[in-house]
Amino acid sequence: MHYKKGDKVKHPKQEAWGIGLVLEDQRDDKVHILFEHAGQKLLSVQFCSPVKVEVDDSRLAMNQPLTARFLSLCPKGVADAKFIKNVTPYRDLSEQAQTELNEVDVRAWLKRGEADVIVARLVALLQSAPKGLIQSPASVIQAIEKGSAHEFASLWCDVVYGNEEERAEDWAAFAELCRELGIHQWSALTYLLALMKPMQLIIVMPKILTAIAPSYGMTLNFTDDFTLKDYEAALTLAAKLKSAAQAAGIELRDMMEVAVYAAFCVKAL
Repeated sequence: MHYKKGDKVKHPKQEAWGIGLVLEDQRDDKVHILFEHAGQKLLSVQFCSPVKVEVDDSRLAMNQPLTARFLSLCPKGVADAKFIKNVTPYRDLSEQAQTELNEVDVRAWLKRGEADVIVARLVALLQSAPKGLIQSPASVIQAIEKGSAHEFASLWCDVVYGNEEERAEDWAAFAELCRELGIHQWSALTYLLALMKPMQLIIVMPKILTAIAPSYGMTLNFTDDFTLKDYEAALTLAAKLKSAAQAAGIELRDMMEVAVYAAFCVKAL
């Protein structure tokens, strides 16, 4: 029997280990598995042949420790004062961003050659970012302001308000500009995008998401290439987090709540 990444299995003799998730395609006779009650194991199929099983991802017990970690810090779930305190700044900033940088005004400013108004408002959002989210926000702001206001505002607008068919091209162009300006933080780039579409986009906090990813059989690697593929992987993980939380009775309404939830899960490790 050959095992592929994502397969769900049980150990033939260690029932107490629970359900296992295959983390990588089988190599030779070795298979890397994350068991819900025993952690990660590297098994040799010469001596042990795990039994494949059909299990709903959202109900895997290996997801439950994350909810348990969250509830250990926020016993009342999303209604807990600690959670609300952490989410509120993001929600307020998102509402501010969507009001002050709505599509009608943004396109009008670009048409009139007033891109500096857009950049000034983006800079204000960076200055108001929750403490610790962005390393040295002043350097990010300086990088933006040294470039062309029209180019930055136009490419940002394309990503936020552009056509879905051109999403990949728009993302690549904006990411390339950020790299050229010396912006290398995923949190900074995605913050300026996710505030505009909190239902669809997540602010990437690399250390947090990479720490959680193995629990879902994923490996994330956020390089300063800012590839759309890596961002879509983050969105996939966010969807899994939201689904697992929902299965445990924790209703996360948007990606801002998912990001804060993930931060609490890692904090409780």
